[in-house]
This record gives sequence, C-alpha cells and structure tokens, in this order.
Amino acid sequence: MIIGLDFDGTIIDSSFRHILILHKITNKNISIFQDFVAYKSKGLNGLSYLQKKGFSNANDIFTKWVEVIEYDKFLKYDVLYPDSLYFLESLSVENDIYLVSARNNIKGLIKQINDLKIGSFFKEVITVGKGMTKYEVTKNIKFDCIIGDTEIDYEWAKKSKTIFYALNRGFRNKSYWDKKNIKSFKSLLEIMNKIKDIK
Repeated sequence: MIIGLDFDGTIIDSSFRHILILHKITNKNISIFQDFVAYKSKGLNGLSYLQKKGFSNANDIFTKWVEVIEYDKFLKYDVLYPDSLYFLESLSVENDIYLVSARNNIKGLIKQINDLKIGSFFKEVITVGKGMTKYEVTKNIKFDCIIGDTEIDYEWAKKSKTIFYALNRGFRNKSYWDKKNIKSFKSLLEIMNKIKDIK
C-alpha cells in the first residue's frame, strides 16, 4: 500500500512547543496557556484564542508566534507520540510511507526527523511550498490512504480520491470531526488495524 502521512499532530506531539512560545513572547506564566491546544482542536485559531484571553496586542503576539513557531530552538521540544514508532516500524515493512509536511523550515524538519531516528521509515519526505497544497505536490502519487489530524489533510485525501483516516488527538478533536460526519481515531494503532483489514 501507498500511505500519505502528516507530521505535526499525527506523528509528533508539538503541543508543548505551541504553548511555550506563547509564554516566551508574552512573559506570562505558561500555565495560563495550557488550554491553547484544546482550544485549537475545536477548529478555532490562535488569534481568536489570544483575543479571548484579553490580550490587547493579540495581533502582534500572533504574528510573532507564526514567525518563530518553526525555529530550531523550539522544535527540539517536540516528541513522538507513544505509538508512532511502533506504527512506523510495523507499516514501513510492506508499505511505502510518504511523509508530507507543510513546514517552511525544511532543514529543521529533516534534522528533527533524523534526531528522532525515523527517517528510514519513509519512502520520501515531501514539503509543501508556500501557496501550494498537499494535493498539488503529491498528485502524481496514487495513495491508498492518507492519515492526518486537520481539515487540510482531509482536503488532501478528498482531492486524491482516497481513504482518509482522521486522528482526534492532535489539532482537531473528536467533536470537530463528528460535526463533519467524519469518523476519527484516537491513536495510530487503531488506524493501523484498519489498514491491515483493508489488505
């Protein structure tokens, strides 16, 4: 099988990086941002979160957050989800896994993949350029399924005319997917079993 795989929120847990940066920018106690990822998982954005928190300079904070979110010094805080390594080890044996990421810091992405020792599991690592979509950069690949955690990944699968497996542990929660009538999964292991059933 040919599998398309998202990175952030799918293979790696980057939630601490997101709140750490808010803490660094605002100099506020990190604890007040503990609900940031949960807020975003409802399909809401970071700017509205900051406005809801009462920051009068929310636009400036959000602009800075976007600017530094992929800095190498912050990427080091990302960790693999507990089931990611087993998932990759198991499925890469008989399947081709394409990692597709919308990261702008390509060198940082590759370093992170190497540091996490997961590069050998991928047939190819593909990055999406500015103004491009995941579908546009992979349209010549005939995926059997696509796995991700946001509507961007869903649109990628839809345009690729393939099965989409939605994770609800990353940047979109179960309620978000339920409202869209899309079945979602809480772990990669659940998805792995589904893929094995197809085979």
